[in-house]
Amino acid sequence: MIHKVTYEHKGIKVSIEANETATSDDVEAAINFSKDKLTKLFEPTPGIKHSVSYRHEVPKVLGAKNIKEILGVCEKTAYKLIEKAEIRGDMFKVIKVGRHYKIPRDSFLMWLEHTDNVFK
Repeated sequence: MIHKVTYEHKGIKVSIEANETATSDDVEAAINFSKDKLTKLFEPTPGIKHSVSYRHEVPKVLGAKNIKEILGVCEKTAYKLIEKAEIRGDMFKVIKVGRHYKIPRDSFLMWLEHTDNVFK
């Protein structure tokens, strides 16, 4: 049996799916956890699938300040991530306009949703 909970928190739609291995305490913990950590990367609870819809709240083109807010990191860390993405070329698309970095929203969010890496 799969239990699905969908709610909106601070303008962000969140769906949580729990399979038969998850207890009701796991589901409640996942809801409370996701409300507190919506913009942070996290390891999922076993048996819980998190799905967060950011696209309606995020501008089509991002800068370092947007990346900072989405990831919940300092601006210096956001710039390091952007510079790493520009050098590697396989993370998310980076466009440099003068001294400014511009990142297409969909490219960044796709990378964010599918990354298994920890940025250091």
